[in-house]
Amino acid sequence: MYVGYGGGRAARTLQYRCSRVRAMLAAGRDCQIVGGKRIEAAVVEAFLKATQAAGPEAAALAGRNLREEVEAADRSWQLQVEKAEYEAQRAERQYMAVEPENRTVARELERRWNERLAQLEAVRAKAATACGGRRPLTEEELARARELGRNLETVWNASTTTVRDRKLLLRALIDEVQVRADEKRHLVSIIWKGGATTDREVARLRGGQHHTTSDETIEPVRKLAAEFDDAQIARILNRQGRRSGLGLAFTKSSVSSLRGSHRIPACAKKRVRDERQGPFTADEAARELGVRASTVHRWLREGVLAGEPTGAYRFPIERATRIALVEARSGLARHRGLERIVFCCFSDADLAAYDAAAQELFGSTAGEPSTPSPA
Repeated sequence: MYVGYGGGRAARTLQYRCSRVRAMLAAGRDCQIVGGKRIEAAVVEAFLKATQAAGPEAAALAGRNLREEVEAADRSWQLQVEKAEYEAQRAERQYMAVEPENRTVARELERRWNERLAQLEAVRAKAATACGGRRPLTEEELARARELGRNLETVWNASTTTVRDRKLLLRALIDEVQVRADEKRHLVSIIWKGGATTDREVARLRGGQHHTTSDETIEPVRKLAAEFDDAQIARILNRQGRRSGLGLAFTKSSVSSLRGSHRIPACAKKRVRDERQGPFTADEAARELGVRASTVHRWLREGVLAGEPTGAYRFPIERATRIALVEARSGLARHRGLERIVFCCFSDADLAAYDAAAQELFGSTAGEPSTPSPA
């Protein structure tokens, strides 16, 4: 299998393809296509796990290897310079030994001497360039390398680490990766340098399972479906900033599809025929009535409008008040600098519920300040 990329231009996806049949027959389709992202993630996870303990040791070994390579290169260039110096000195001795009257031989030996001197300068220049570009790591750099070795996952995920860097890291330890597929899983065999093998299993996803809505969203839908229809649930989810598995805003149809996929029953309450009859949130009521939301809240407090103050999840007001009061008293005990906590109740019913809960829990009403006893 070889690495390929599928999908449209806007969203290219990593794939592993086997095209042997198509290559042999010069026609047809790939005999096997395997999505690469999750397999790559499994390989990277195994790589990081394998290097977690050996990272500092590998960094120290890399420092020693670099020092030895630099020393070997310096020695090699030193020998080349010594050889060039010997040839130049030999040519000089030959020139000095010739009789001045033998002008033809003297001119030839002088030419050879100048040639050897030019070669010596060229070798010295090359040695200076080669040796000046590489040097052993300093103690500070070695300490930094050991620290990076202990945190290789941070290095891997760093924005400055390129794809080429990651490939070099993998190829330093991994010889090849073998993938076999069956009906429910991909069997991934990682062949390390030296012959050791690590096996991993990657579950195969059904069509459409790649874009599954998260459980953190499904559970609220399960609770909301007991009280609201699909259109109202969609509005609530969107207002909470939640998105579907495709990353899109919820609609009535997408909520209905989500409920069907997870066998969540629809709201059993009879839906009103006219949506203008509610129920409304405070903002929706304000828009419907043409007033500000603060006016709606004031009308709720004055009893002009009937409201249900326990939020979208219909959390019982009796439980809500007890939880709030217990947590508030605990906060006062932990933070001695706090003098009081003020609860804003939007209706007389809320205030009555808080008074009843405070009387039951602390022996005083919510409007009577109570200092927590020292703990």
